[in-house]
Amino acid sequence: MNIVIVGLNHKTAPIELREKFAFSPQEIEEVLASLRSHSSLREAVIVSTCNRVEIYTYGSSEEVVLQWLAEWPRRRGSAVESIAEEFSQHCYSFGGIEAVEHLMSVSCGLDSLVVGEPEILGQVKAAFATACFYKTVGPQLSRLFRYTFQVAKQVRTSTKIGACPVSVASTAVQFAREWMPESPRVLIVGSGEVGKLVAKHAQSLSPQRLMIVSRHLENAQALADEVRGVAGHLGQLSEFLLQADIVISSTAGKAPVIYLPMIENVAHKILLIDLAVPRDVAPEVRAHPHVTLCQLDQLKATIQQHVHMRAHAAAQAERLIQERARDFVLSLRAMTTDEIIKQYRTKVEAHCDVELQKVLKANQCGEITESVLKDFSRNLMNKILHLPCVQLRQASIEGRHDFIMSASELLGVHEAIK
Repeated sequence: MNIVIVGLNHKTAPIELREKFAFSPQEIEEVLASLRSHSSLREAVIVSTCNRVEIYTYGSSEEVVLQWLAEWPRRRGSAVESIAEEFSQHCYSFGGIEAVEHLMSVSCGLDSLVVGEPEILGQVKAAFATACFYKTVGPQLSRLFRYTFQVAKQVRTSTKIGACPVSVASTAVQFAREWMPESPRVLIVGSGEVGKLVAKHAQSLSPQRLMIVSRHLENAQALADEVRGVAGHLGQLSEFLLQADIVISSTAGKAPVIYLPMIENVAHKILLIDLAVPRDVAPEVRAHPHVTLCQLDQLKATIQQHVHMRAHAAAQAERLIQERARDFVLSLRAMTTDEIIKQYRTKVEAHCDVELQKVLKANQCGEITESVLKDFSRNLMNKILHLPCVQLRQASIEGRHDFIMSASELLGVHEAIK
């Protein structure tokens, strides 16, 4: 089983590094095509979210995928020195059953910034669907991902991992509530999946005003209508910033959308929560005397307060995942064995058919004689044993004792080998 996963996540790498490797939706087709250009790599799926960048592959070694991902920023034209060395210090890779367990843990939310959060399963499903669309998924990864989705459903129904639902979006809103508990003016930048979740949670703040700004005005308007807010285009962001107490940003852009000059005229306290990777808020914004800037990694402290509520359920889920991962690996091994048996049976049946035709031809002129049957038996036996005998003699010449011992056990004559 040559399933490999390579990646970076919120546990192993700071946001400054993760954003250099994040893949935008527009880049996925190019990235998958580049991965498939490796002759050894047969299948690939990319999971790229705010908290992780992971590449799942089949048919290639960990070294090949590690090297490919380490060089990605340079191929994209990023002028980053020593990027490969920095990447090697923070990346991780798994193969075989460890890769299977990791995908299951990710899909069940056990590896998330917020333990047990449900959004990641949807993101993994979307990543799988994208890879299927671009035809980079074959039978092995397809079987793995579909089986994983069944396991994630079982974990949700058989444990309390989803109790007291918490997500990055809800945690950001909770952070905002603690910062300004009464009727704040809330601005949400971005109308994607995270933006939608933030908007829904933000209604619990009883906001004095809820504003949605997006690159696509129609998307902002649709979300604003849903949450009874006000919509605006990203080009109007500077104006909306002056009207907000709390700003929660989660666009999918490649560069910041909020810079220091845009808030220089803000004369009141303002909280900026940046949930995007790459970051939406330029670091120099911290210099503004009225600004409190909270980035994704800083939410960890708030999130950890909820971890103990799910610790027992997470332990149950981990045990279940280990069991299901073993079941999956065993099923793959069984499938491999079944295929070997099928092909060997086909070869033997072909030998039998050839020899049977000889017997039938000999019988056209009369009854089958004892001599004909002996020839049939001897010829069939020779054809079946020819290749195993050749392989055993070659193994003996090369001194491959382990192979000889395994073969003797397979052939049921291991008692003769002492």
